Amino acid sequence: MAEVRVRAARIADVAAVERLVEDAFAPFTARTRIVPAPRSIDWATTVSALGAEVAVRDDRVVGVLVVWPHPDHLLVDVLAVAPSAQGSGVGATLLAHARATAARTGRDRLRLHTNAGMTESLAWYARQGFVETGRGREDGFDRVFLEQRVG
Repeated sequence: MAEVRVRAARIADVAAVERLVEDAFAPFTARTRIVPAPRSIDWATTVSALGAEVAVRDDRVVGVLVVWPHPDHLLVDVLAVAPSAQGSGVGATLLAHARATAARTGRDRLRLHTNAGMTESLAWYARQGFVETGRGREDGFDRVFLEQRVG
């Protein structure tokens, strides 16, 4: 299997990212009838704002990461992996990239939130070392808030 590399997303990647996000969240949407927040993102604007990075394998986009800096942490807003690449380390590679970005920019933690119904994601983030810091309703979603210390 070819190596995965992470690079800034380009406008030419927008269609692939939109498809990847739809496919990645399709099982959750089918199970809950909830359209998750990442499916509502204006990806062209996010990419144009240099807010997205992609994981690429064999010149194919297999993952997407959106992080936003805050004074005391780096927010992982979106981390999604194409179904065909799930379980192959792409998510872990993107998360390692987020950790490195946090450390490089002087932030000592990553924060994120996910839908309370995304039990697979909650279990995966726990295996990656995230701890739950709270639950609540935000922007119409039942969210679980998670955090991980970096460094």
